[in-house]
Formats: sequence, C-alpha cells, structure tokens
Amino acid sequence: MANLAKCAEGLKKIGTTIATALGKVAWAVLKALACVAVFALVVEIVQVGPTKLYYAMENGVDPDRVTTIPKPHDCDFSKAPIGDKECHYEVVVTKSQDKQGDYVIVDWRRVNE
Repeated sequence: MANLAKCAEGLKKIGTTIATALGKVAWAVLKALACVAVFALVVEIVQVGPTKLYYAMENGVDPDRVTTIPKPHDCDFSKAPIGDKECHYEVVVTKSQDKQGDYVIVDWRRVNE
C-alpha cells in the first residue's frame, strides 16, 4: 500500500508539472498571437496609410475606395515668401456613390483668415 501511495503522489507531482508547463506554453502562444495581431495591424496601417484607414472606418467604406488629395503646403510659414500668410487649409470630405458602391474623396479647401 505504501508503494501505491508513493506512486500516486509521484503521478500527482507529474500531473502538476505537466499542467504548469502547459499553462506556460499556452501563455507563450497567446503572447505570440497578440504580437502577430499587432504586427498585422501596423503593416495594414503602413500599407494603406493612416489617413485612408481613418476615413474608411469613419465612413464605412473599404480603404481602396478612399481617395486622398495631398494637403497643399503654400500656407506653411517656411515657404516663400517666408512669414505668416494668414491662411490655412481645412479638410473637405465628400462621400459619393457609383456602380461599385460608396467612395470617399478627401480634399482640402483654403481658408483665408
């Protein structure tokens, strides 16, 4: 009987060790999956661009259906002639529809102060 009790105690220790090891492996796998998910999100933002992604999510369209016009820089302080030009640009977002569905155009309008 004493041998059976020792055997049971040994099996219990082995079971606890295996459970601990599996818990550590599961935690490591979960961390690895989280890292892969964050990496995939960063790659998506870099490929699509944060502006396109923002306006796509804001308007419920695919990022491929967002056209962004680059912001003009002629109001920048450092552009010739150097100094305050008393103007800035504000964003104009136009949502329209064609045969393929909704699309968004992000453009800029000059505002004189």
